[in-house]
Amino acid sequence: SVLFAENARVTSELIESRTKLYAMINLSPVPKVICDDRHVLFVNKSFSRLLGYTLEDIPTLYDWGRRAFPDPAYRKMVTALWAQRQLIALHENTDFEPLDITVQSKSGLTCTLVATASLFKSDAADQQYLIDLIDITACRNLENQLVRNHAFLEDLSNSIPGFIYQFQLFPDGSSCVPFARDRK
Repeated sequence: SVLFAENARVTSELIESRTKLYAMINLSPVPKVICDDRHVLFVNKSFSRLLGYTLEDIPTLYDWGRRAFPDPAYRKMVTALWAQRQLIALHENTDFEPLDITVQSKSGLTCTLVATASLFKSDAADQQYLIDLIDITACRNLENQLVRNHAFLEDLSNSIPGFIYQFQLFPDGSSCVPFARDRK
């Protein structure tokens, strides 16, 4: 009877602890997913807000792959890279190397995300992973715009005859010429 009561108390504490953990993960501003090797076990509110998917939409990793990566060749590449990085992290006991991925949301929009995973053991037979997804779509769009602007300015400067320079005057009175091109 004492053993039964102790077992019930420990079980209750474990359930309460798990409930608190999932509540904290659910409230995180970072999109997060918990999965095992086959199934998506949990998606937090930030994940659903960003990508539109709920757990009912993507109950398995297969379902997730088909929806998030509709192009079969890209899906195969992402799956292979993920598996490779997962194996390296497991066998070398290192952190999972973050992976840049382009994901299609439920609404059809694409997001550029950095995905990383943390392995944790559970009472279940399978290993489980906590996956964090960082949205870098805006940063990637700005980066692409900067590359386009640089190419435009380079083409423009190549088409202008004569001498072109850039002069910078700093608040302390110092100056420099960071760019100069002589077109003869």
